[in-house]
Amino acid sequence: MKRSLLVACLFVLSCKQEAPPAPAAKPPTPEESDQFGKRFASHMVPCKVGELDHDIDVDLLVDRAVAGRAISSADIRGFKRGLGSVGTMLCAQITPDTTYTYLRTQTIDGTPRPLFRMLGDDGVNYHSLELDKQGTEVRAADLYIYMTGEQLSSTFGGLFDLALHSGAAAEMSSKVTEIKTLMQSKQLDEASRILKSMPAALRKSKPMLLLGVQIASGMDNDPAYIAAIDDYAKAFPNDPSLDLVMVDGAFLRKKYDDAIALIDRLDKRLGGDPYLESLRANAFGEAGKHPEAIAHAKRAVQLEPTLAQGWWALLTQQSAGKDFVGAIATIEAMTDKLAGSAVDDASLRADGRFNALVDSKEYLAWRKPR
Repeated sequence: MKRSLLVACLFVLSCKQEAPPAPAAKPPTPEESDQFGKRFASHMVPCKVGELDHDIDVDLLVDRAVAGRAISSADIRGFKRGLGSVGTMLCAQITPDTTYTYLRTQTIDGTPRPLFRMLGDDGVNYHSLELDKQGTEVRAADLYIYMTGEQLSSTFGGLFDLALHSGAAAEMSSKVTEIKTLMQSKQLDEASRILKSMPAALRKSKPMLLLGVQIASGMDNDPAYIAAIDDYAKAFPNDPSLDLVMVDGAFLRKKYDDAIALIDRLDKRLGGDPYLESLRANAFGEAGKHPEAIAHAKRAVQLEPTLAQGWWALLTQQSAGKDFVGAIATIEAMTDKLAGSAVDDASLRADGRFNALVDSKEYLAWRKPR
């Protein structure tokens, strides 16, 4: 499970003035929040930059980012210019395989907040929106990102401070842009080299350490990935992002009880997510506990019948547990539930996990009349 991280480039200017206060959002009703959540998810996939730029109140987002910081109005204008289109930034995280699912509206600090799951081959992340209603229109005032463990405005503000105090604004901006470009073209070794060449103060910041985790997650080098996770965990030992960031490390270390504990804590914060049931299934399966694994995978697909990861987890665990009759039923269900799903002899043979299944007498008897 690889990670999709949101890292922004900030451009900052000069002199300081009195610190502006943080603006307060006016929350909409739960019903309005639910409607907004469904609409926002439809704008993320397929990604629509213009609609997202309208959905997110960038002025309010920037006001929150600079709150408590003694900066001039010229600084703020420069901040907004450097930030550019938030819709473009969000769409840069979306790949052809990405799904973006509205899960529910939670009530946090007395306000309704839509919760989303972003899932693709690069991994999973969760977003929670803090909304603001002006007149009859509802817009997003801030975005909580589970992978970073903080509001987007806090990430922006921290980068602003770091760049301003280190005098490295231009270097940070140009190098992060170069790194992201290299990552998109899968030139991860070069991206890692550039990250390591940055000044220590920048390299040890939360966004840059997370960027290091993201780079390492795409490499075929498990020790380097574990080391990047450990570096982040040591720097921010009590950060709320750790339940999500550290799951991969627990799997790679074969500490499946730890992985399950991390998944359980994250699931409690989210209020439940069927995808996490599929992760539990994988953890129990790796530990050799196939009945428990199958039960969790079945729960995943019962809760979300179109969740491909849930069906594949179920098929994997049934095959590993020698439940070939159950696996055949799962293949039939996948063909019915998953549009465009091709679960045939060739695709199963290409994955060593399913060799025992396709060689079983149950499978051969099922395939024979077909």
